[in-house]
Amino acid sequence: PHRNVNGPYVLTLHDPSTHFEKTSVKLNDNVPCFRRQDGSWRPCFVSTLNTVMWPMLLAKGVAMLLGGYDCLNGNRTPLALAMITGETRYGIFFPWGDVDDSWGEGEFKDLEAHPKQYAFAPAASKALPAERVFNNLRLMDLDGHLMICTFKQQEGGNSRSREYDAGDGLLADHAYSVSSVRQIDEPSARGKRTHRLLRLRSFWEAHEWTGPWSDGSREWTENPRVSECLHHPCKDGYFWMSWDDFRCRAREVTYSAVSFVARNASTPMPGMKLSDFPVEETF
Repeated sequence: PHRNVNGPYVLTLHDPSTHFEKTSVKLNDNVPCFRRQDGSWRPCFVSTLNTVMWPMLLAKGVAMLLGGYDCLNGNRTPLALAMITGETRYGIFFPWGDVDDSWGEGEFKDLEAHPKQYAFAPAASKALPAERVFNNLRLMDLDGHLMICTFKQQEGGNSRSREYDAGDGLLADHAYSVSSVRQIDEPSARGKRTHRLLRLRSFWEAHEWTGPWSDGSREWTENPRVSECLHHPCKDGYFWMSWDDFRCRAREVTYSAVSFVARNASTPMPGMKLSDFPVEETF
């Protein structure tokens, strides 16, 4: 956002009521808050762990276009991405419950009228093997597509919580970005070992994965070649997890149908670097 000394802020967003045409939203930095028991104040909706203001301004701008803060709840990832980027073409991978180790693929066709719905062929013959899904994610990573994932609730989790426990540090139904998908062959005494890993980011810089390949786990010292190639450790909010752990826990992966690196080669998306999309996959 941009502002002068006294405000107001101006956000460039894309309005779903006008076919996601670009629009400027003017707003101030007043956000609804509630008083805690200790007397301090906390934003009612989006908040941050530090003094960064832009997430609260972005939420306010989106709420203004949708009709209020109550309209933010329950929407799917593509609507948010479309309002920020203007791109309306998104697909989705999801585990296919009736076919072991297989995934389905869908497409969001009408974000304006039906932002929560996607179309897919319900026939079991259309299920994709997990191997193909991983390779598709690798190719989309190399090509610079936006990818966002969520995780399933862990059995026995706290059903009273709005964002459930997904196990090993993760939150269920909380968006994580997928910033890298890598396959690395590491020499060993018995030939070579293939490691398939995904780098994710929690937008809250908390609720990171604590299982194998998490920050500080023994896998990094046991596989120095992987550690060298992936430049471990990650920055706050970023973490790695294996494809096997990911596919057992993932609820869905939403992806843009176009490459944002190609679309914005001269002006990359905020928070995205061309170095996040490696030109070589196997070492």
